[in-house]
Order: sequence, then C-alpha cells, then structure tokens
Amino acid sequence: MAKKILLPLFALLVLYLGIGLVIRFFASDETRIRWLVAEMEEAYNAGRPGSCVGPLAKAWRHEGYELDREMLLGALFQAAREREKETRQLRSKVDVDEDAVEVVVNGEHATLSTRAVFWRLRAGSWEQSWHLRIQADLVDGEEGWKIVKSRHEDLAGTHLGR
Repeated sequence: MAKKILLPLFALLVLYLGIGLVIRFFASDETRIRWLVAEMEEAYNAGRPGSCVGPLAKAWRHEGYELDREMLLGALFQAAREREKETRQLRSKVDVDEDAVEVVVNGEHATLSTRAVFWRLRAGSWEQSWHLRIQADLVDGEEGWKIVKSRHEDLAGTHLGR
C-alpha cells in the first residue's frame, strides 16, 4: 500500500524538479538577470549577506565610492546583526521595484537599471530611509551572469540615514 502512494509522489516530485530544470535551462538572459536581482533582494531581507553578494564579481566596484565586494559584505553582515531585541526581526529591509527593472543584453555583456527602497524599523513601524536608482554592468562568464560594476543615484534619503 505504501508503495502505491510513494511511487506517484516520487514521480510527481521528479516531474516538478524536471520542469524547474527545463525552465531554468531555457530561460532568457534577461530573465536570468531578473532572477539575480530578486535573489539579492530576498537574501538581504533574510539577513544572508553571503547570498546577497553572490552575484557580484570578485573584482566588483561601486562607482563614486571606494566600495568593493569585501567592504559591502562587511556592511551587510552589520545590517544582518541589527535586529529587534524582543522579536529578533531585522531592522532593515529592501524593496526592489520589479516593474522598474530594465535589462539590456548585448552578447556577453548586459546593463541593468532599477529602483529600490530601503526601509528601517523604528519604534515598531517601517519608515523609508533611502530611495535610489541603481545601474549595473554585467558579464556572462563561466559562473553565469555577474555584476562587475554598479553606481546609484539618490532619489530620496541617503544610505547614511540609518
């Protein structure tokens, strides 16, 4: 009896995983880059700094600042440690505007532009602390798409307004 139940469940699981692999395999470069952005947003909001910087190339630089991958990782670790004392909830989060994501792919190079809003938990409520436009240059290499350079424009607030 257990075999009769487990076999269809196993077949369903294999089908589900197979479809997921096919979708990932045939996804366009633009879709893959959009997934990178969504994964970075999710990682930041979950307090996983390593996953957040995963899509950045080892030599990534943020224009206009002396910010490299290692320095960003340190800042993200600090943000991940900042939690509410009672609930252990993160004190900051980011929302990336999926509708504002623009990706232009040209062979093994691509550009990305989007808007993001950072929020800060203060006295039990979320307040917008920084709204910015982010632009990035990407390269498709052996490990897939990696962000090699980025820059931003402040639209409201500042990253220093923590």
